[in-house]
Amino acid sequence: YRMVYSVNASFDTGLRFNWYGFSERLGNGYYSPESYQSYNVPLIYSQKLGEHKAVLAIAPGVYKDNNIKNFKLAGDARAEADFRINEVWNLNMHADLIRSGGLTSSEYEQRLVGMSVKHNF
Repeated sequence: YRMVYSVNASFDTGLRFNWYGFSERLGNGYYSPESYQSYNVPLIYSQKLGEHKAVLAIAPGVYKDNNIKNFKLAGDARAEADFRINEVWNLNMHADLIRSGGLTSSEYEQRLVGMSVKHNF
């Protein structure tokens, strides 16, 4: 849902739901719960900076699987920059933090950094 929009900036929010499960345990350290569910509220701010764009996003929420009695805190954050190289090429750089299990100590944490080159047709 787009809450605020202008020519150079926008603020969006929404709801994100995930449900899945496995009929068999995969073993060998793979996470394969019988049931898993998560609910997040993404908050996304996007700002154009001339021909470039910056995006900041957070998604606080909760998760639960069949081994957990109550929902636990979870969330993720993303910072992204899109640099226009020329009329058809863009360089995208991003950093992500994904946490589940709590605010100060987590049972799971993933950090990602990425870069890609996009061609606009």
